[in-house]
Amino acid sequence: MTEAQATASTLAALSSLLDGTLDDIEDLPGFIQLPTGAYKVKLAEGFRSKEINGKPGVDLPMTVIEVIELGNPEQAPEIKVGDVATLSWMMDNDTGKGFFKEAIRPVYEFLKAKNYNEAMSNSKGLDVIIVVARTHNKEKQRDFMQLKKLTIA
Repeated sequence: MTEAQATASTLAALSSLLDGTLDDIEDLPGFIQLPTGAYKVKLAEGFRSKEINGKPGVDLPMTVIEVIELGNPEQAPEIKVGDVATLSWMMDNDTGKGFFKEAIRPVYEFLKAKNYNEAMSNSKGLDVIIVVARTHNKEKQRDFMQLKKLTIA
């Protein structure tokens, strides 16, 4: 195929795509705060050490595999398979450390880890069931997810 033919083919494909409508292209997965409910998620990146606002923290990005149950389906936005949500814990205070410990405990025990670093490293790729509650912080004017339970799927 010549360069001219390749260019003509590319332009024809683009023209065909642009003749479509908004319904013809799937929406991108969103980065969201999950509404209150239960979900099966993949820990594609696992627990990660991260600096959050200049302080030590741990975050946990999760990709939605399945919506198991919504706390209030009428108030919940549409959640799609592939949407990504992230939980975070600040590790510079006892409350953050305590919530992190409870979150990682099922993974730590399932993997028979010797320490947090081992559990975090080996959590990549796990499928888990999470139950979360979404709360609204009036002072910060934003929603937060709070992990209520995590179990290995």
